[in-house]
Amino acid sequence: MFRRYLPQGCEKVHIARVAFLGVAHILAFISLLNFSWQGLTAFLILYTATGMGITFGYHRLFTHRAFKLPKVLEVLSALAGTLAMQGNLLRWVAHHRMHHAFSDEEGDPHNASRGFLYSHLLWVFYVDNERDKPESLRRFAKDIATDKTLNLISSDTFMVGLQIVLCAFIWGVWGWQVMLWGIFLRIVAVYHATWFVNSAAHKWGNSS
Repeated sequence: MFRRYLPQGCEKVHIARVAFLGVAHILAFISLLNFSWQGLTAFLILYTATGMGITFGYHRLFTHRAFKLPKVLEVLSALAGTLAMQGNLLRWVAHHRMHHAFSDEEGDPHNASRGFLYSHLLWVFYVDNERDKPESLRRFAKDIATDKTLNLISSDTFMVGLQIVLCAFIWGVWGWQVMLWGIFLRIVAVYHATWFVNSAAHKWGNSS
């Protein structure tokens, strides 16, 4: 399935990612069937925080080093971005720097020349042996890898654990409906907002 989308070096589908994204989308849809004002409030607050974590934190602060922040604000930005579940900090930064180094060419993790569907979503599904080698990630994100605090945050275990803690807290305090809005609908909304930059913006916008 989708074999024609496989770039060189991609040998298999990452089953865990496919399963998580499938479940997340199903639960996001279920959340829309269980509307509550508390749920909407949780969604808006956490969507804003997570979106800022990606755009302000992962992208501008860590990938492009566009500005500097005190260490405590830097760590908070990293944690907010981690809540987006778009991969740990090290991987996200490395992938985005690869994208700028090889924009829409071989070596770009979400190469838009492979088509809208690939650059929007399918690139996440595949295991790319070259893209995701630890040495490749460290080479493109050496500043993250050599920072003890940021490197600690750059762990898939930490990323999942942080999300579970937030999920349990919201469920315990406000109930499962609010949890669905604050966790799964929010995650899915931020996913597609980010992915449209990879797909739609590169299909109809400037590739740089």
